[in-house]
Amino acid sequence: MESTTIEQSYRLLEFGLSADTADMQYQHFGHKFGFAKYPSVIPTDSKLQEKSIPSWSLSALMDLLPNEIEVGVDKLCLKIDKYESYWYVRYLDKNENGIGYCEQKLIDSVYNVICYLFEEKLI
Repeated sequence: MESTTIEQSYRLLEFGLSADTADMQYQHFGHKFGFAKYPSVIPTDSKLQEKSIPSWSLSALMDLLPNEIEVGVDKLCLKIDKYESYWYVRYLDKNENGIGYCEQKLIDSVYNVICYLFEEKLI
């Protein structure tokens, strides 16, 4: 299952995203071994383990995306498309103008849009 990298996770935490919204974690195995190479799922009835780094799956990231955002007087609606080998995650007005990101991996497009929304204080 794809999820945010350790670096991406740190950036989301710096924006103020709560670790409680993460559904995965990079487990810490002590000073000798450090962090796991791949994240593991946090069981539904559990919490993030101490010293572990939270990680967000694609599903968890998509849950963070608002259906609409307001930019000035414009209301922009979320639109996700795939064209050839690229994923477009955008917020568009009725004339198809707006903001967004295009990447080969959907998780990267979603992550970049979430970062933009945090930077612009839209979420």
